[in-house]
Amino acid sequence: RTYENASGTLHPIIPLVGDKYGVKKTGTVIEYQRNGVTFHTSSVAATASEYHVDIPMRNATDLQVREINI
Repeated sequence: RTYENASGTLHPIIPLVGDKYGVKKTGTVIEYQRNGVTFHTSSVAATASEYHVDIPMRNATDLQVREINI
């Protein structure tokens, strides 16, 4: 699920071991990626100067966040 401006969008993605997720901003376009493939593109132009990432880890026994690049 991705959230933008308190509105959520559900994506039917089952996380697998080794998956890499990313958020890419090009100009005013935000893309959400899994293993380098875009699964969601924001419909709202990104014009803010500051962004926040939230990674919930509900019911995850083996989940690890290894690297965050901003």
